[in-house]
Amino acid sequence: MKGLALEVELIIQESFSLKDKRRVLKSILDKSRAKYNVAAAEVSEQEILNRAVLAFSSVSNQYGQCERVLRSVIHLIDDQYQVEIVRIVWTEF
Repeated sequence: MKGLALEVELIIQESFSLKDKRRVLKSILDKSRAKYNVAAAEVSEQEILNRAVLAFSSVSNQYGQCERVLRSVIHLIDDQYQVEIVRIVWTEF
């Protein structure tokens, strides 16, 4: 069993309040969970209006499958939301 975790730091360009930030993050987390069956959560920067750190995790029998799924999550975030991805950290477990 192979596992891969992904930490993505974002700047949310349309966030002018915590409510705006929560709306965007909830959409990202819900869509990624539903579409790619990954574990997803906000893990840092909860009180900063326009920044967030999200973590995603995938488990499979093949490392390549985990990587494909998590790369799809990155493309989802980059293509469908007005956010800037500042940093990406991969962790194998």
